[in-house]
Amino acid sequence: MGALAIGSTFKLPIWLEPFLWAAPKKKTSHSKKRMRASNKGLQNKENVTQCPACGNNKLLHHLCSHCYGNIKQQSKTAA
Repeated sequence: MGALAIGSTFKLPIWLEPFLWAAPKKKTSHSKKRMRASNKGLQNKENVTQCPACGNNKLLHHLCSHCYGNIKQQSKTAA
């Protein structure tokens, strides 16, 4: 009950049947794989601005890494 008999010695669970049906009929060619992956490349960042304090480039709504490094260094020397 709840199993599919293949031959006489092996029983396949009923819940495994859909996974066996999902096998591809043919191998995906190199060209098809590359066409599918063509839009996975790096995208240009559009949210890059200048830091108002030091003028270095930083991401919008993020701390400037240069200013953060200076503050971190100052706090280490003060402590």
